[in-house]
Amino acid sequence: MSESRKCVAVVLAAGQGVRMKSDRPKVLHELCGLPMLAFVLEALRQAGLSDIVVVIGYGADEIRRTFAAWDMPLRWVEQTEQKGTGHAVMTAKGELAGFDGDVLVVCGDNPLLSADTLSGVLERHRRERASCTVVTAEVPEPHGYGRIVRGTDGNVERIVEERAASEPEKKICEINSGNYVFDARLLFDAVQRIVPDNPQKEYLLTDVVHVLRSEGKKVCSHRAPDATEVLGINSRRQLAEAGRILEDRIQSRWMAEGVTIVDPRSSFLGANLDIGRDTVIMPFTVIMGPTRIGACCRIGPFAYIKGGTTVPDRTEVSGFREFGP
Repeated sequence: MSESRKCVAVVLAAGQGVRMKSDRPKVLHELCGLPMLAFVLEALRQAGLSDIVVVIGYGADEIRRTFAAWDMPLRWVEQTEQKGTGHAVMTAKGELAGFDGDVLVVCGDNPLLSADTLSGVLERHRRERASCTVVTAEVPEPHGYGRIVRGTDGNVERIVEERAASEPEKKICEINSGNYVFDARLLFDAVQRIVPDNPQKEYLLTDVVHVLRSEGKKVCSHRAPDATEVLGINSRRQLAEAGRILEDRIQSRWMAEGVTIVDPRSSFLGANLDIGRDTVIMPFTVIMGPTRIGACCRIGPFAYIKGGTTVPDRTEVSGFREFGP
């Protein structure tokens, strides 16, 4: 399989997210000032993916409007009935008619997934000449997740859901993230043959793995180096937990670039910022993006910087002050 082999990404973003208890589509809920779907799309961009199909359903028009000005082309496919992940991929089949290459399927509610992991699973898939490669993670408490069951050859034999797992299988700590790379021709053939024999009567991508293995095809895995990358968001609590992780990443990045953040726990930095060297962020400061803060500034304490702001070099913003347009 050539490194120049084409790859298209299919982002699954059709769900409402019932447990969010919201009228807003789940993928539009924000972390660090941006919709969670934006983080997924940016990770794909950084991984070198430029051909992206987004499967939308609930709130489809609102999602399209939100990303109308996104600075890379997106292809939209609407799943009018949400019948599972396998059905979502079936919906995208027409958009990818005649495509011969790899299909990277990612979850739109996985905003912590990194570009390195996406690049890694694609590289592993090609190196192993696999029909499917699953992104997995090792977690201390796997309850509720699909478990990775391996064969004697060490490759993935099947993915078993919690409710169908035996007691030994429930003790497996390697879980399915819901993100995969497939050979396109094998995927669209196999997805047509899965059967919705589960209580929800949904067509599940995990069953594609079973179809491929039953035909003797090779299914590999790529383990995410950090299990938090595969955390999905299904509730407001999980949204807050993911937001804290993203905020830590953002602050760690800027501190590595020469920015002082006196108390990271009491400061909030949006995702799309540019901050100059030797700027000091004091406690109880909120900086929304997109914002450009110059070098040698002192921001806070108790400052709020609005999105769309430019703060010149050597500026001090403090004392319960709002700054911006």
